Amino acid sequence: MKSEKQFINAYDEYSEAILRHISFRVNRREKAEDIAQDTFLKAWKYIVSAEKKVVIKNMKAFLYTIANNLVIDHYRQKYKQTISIDDVEEKEFRMESDQEKNAERSINKEIVEEHLSELKEEYRDMLVYRYIDDLSIKEIEEITGKSSNNIRVILHRAIKKLQQSMNHVQEI
Repeated sequence: MKSEKQFINAYDEYSEAILRHISFRVNRREKAEDIAQDTFLKAWKYIVSAEKKVVIKNMKAFLYTIANNLVIDHYRQKYKQTISIDDVEEKEFRMESDQEKNAERSINKEIVEEHLSELKEEYRDMLVYRYIDDLSIKEIEEITGKSSNNIRVILHRAIKKLQQSMNHVQEI
């Protein structure tokens, strides 16, 4: 019963953040929702099977680790499959009058996302963990297995690269 309550609390507290994290890494919302659902399903199965054997010290890091592994699996599977024209989604850019206040924020987000995609994966992941998912250095350390000093150096370099990339565009 204790594990069920722990799981429900974790779901309530982290489900939106996990979905946001996955959505940022996967280009289709439906797929991100499926992966988020699988993340919690795997976590539940693990908690139930390991109930008396293992104590999860940091549920947030545990869930992010599962989500990351599922995203990696998704891309591994995707590269094995052939792409059909039916799978290609057409992006629509609409701006409704009641959303004008959010338009600039949306444009800035698109610009940042575009530049993030140009960074190497390690830099992109660290920036997403820290500034999109709002994870602490300690939590990132638990998820990635990297030292806190290493994470800080990677974040510093990633921010510098992102700034250089964005400044280059502004100069043009």
